[in-house]
Amino acid sequence: IDSSGTSLIALTETWLIDYISDYDILPCESSFNFFRCDRKNRRGGGVLIAIKQELISIPIVASTFLECVFVSLKCTTTNIIAGVLYRPPDLCDGFADEFCRLLADVCTRFPNSVLIMSGYFNFPGINWETLSVSPIDKNAHTFPQTCLAFHLTQLITKPTRSSGTTAYILDLILTNNPDPCSKIFHLNGLSDHDIITGCISCSIIERKTTTKMIRCYSRANFHQMNHELSSSSGRFLAESTFRSIEQNWIVFKTTLINLITKYIPVITIKCGKSVPWFSGRPRRANNKKKRLYRQAVANKQLNTWEKYKQSDKNY
Repeated sequence: IDSSGTSLIALTETWLIDYISDYDILPCESSFNFFRCDRKNRRGGGVLIAIKQELISIPIVASTFLECVFVSLKCTTTNIIAGVLYRPPDLCDGFADEFCRLLADVCTRFPNSVLIMSGYFNFPGINWETLSVSPIDKNAHTFPQTCLAFHLTQLITKPTRSSGTTAYILDLILTNNPDPCSKIFHLNGLSDHDIITGCISCSIIERKTTTKMIRCYSRANFHQMNHELSSSSGRFLAESTFRSIEQNWIVFKTTLINLITKYIPVITIKCGKSVPWFSGRPRRANNKKKRLYRQAVANKQLNTWEKYKQSDKNY
């Protein structure tokens, strides 16, 4: 994720549950907003979409029993609706009708948006070049027709899962406008599925950079603060018996705030896109890893991929 500079991530079979925090999902430099659909009361499944925090993204509420997530990504011209769906292999009854109803709902609510929907659909019997369906995959017969009815193009052309002598296109990318989508690559995944990467050409609206004021304690004059606090302590203690506990607290608090204001300077910082503690050697190693990744994707040579993998391992 760090190597490719990914802005949008779609995952299936996340196996996440409620008590797993978003902060524990992607331990990388970039910060993401997460949109999740976790399974309830049973293991497995689940989907999520992660979008970089500097991009304006809004969740789309879809009432359905399917495991899916939809997010609206704000662009300067046409907005992008990003979706992800997981269809378990045992989900047969009702999937076709519900998927058709779901698409109709999303397309009706966002008629002028570009829909890009990815996911693990589990239809090994579909030939996406001819849109024919193998007789052994009885559950897939209506799926190509549904895609055609909503003017969806399927962009994956190579098998996404291979085992032994079999290879199938199980992971799909469906869109009603393939023009912005390009450079689709298959990378070795952590499981028996490939990782699919690609580019979406669009002009994204980014969040405005915000600033905040903080105290710079590294430049504070603690010596003078302690001196003045010590000088005022005698008078404070002498008069404390004539005040209530609440009054003593207010006097002490006011004195301390005045000293902080006087001797600890204020600086303005940007609420940036990166974490301040990620710097120096780790950042240089990460940048090297990114450069090697871009080279490997560009020239597609085995030795370049090996250099990238070694750099990733060292990082």
